[in-house]
Amino acid sequence: MDKQSAIAHLPGTYGFALFLRDLGLSDAEIAIRLGLDEKVTSNLLTVAEAKLRQLMSSGDNGAGSP
Repeated sequence: MDKQSAIAHLPGTYGFALFLRDLGLSDAEIAIRLGLDEKVTSNLLTVAEAKLRQLMSSGDNGAGSP
């Protein structure tokens, strides 16, 4: 599974946050768009990246919910 397909399979905020990061937005800009604190957004992105790695390595669609 390629990266964009894997991101599309991530649930809700995880996938959207990584999509925004791939567009070149900073964590601060992503936080503003998500309406979250920057630290919360940074943590969310860390979890999203871990879920993305897991999904890409397993090819599984069960990434879990935020």
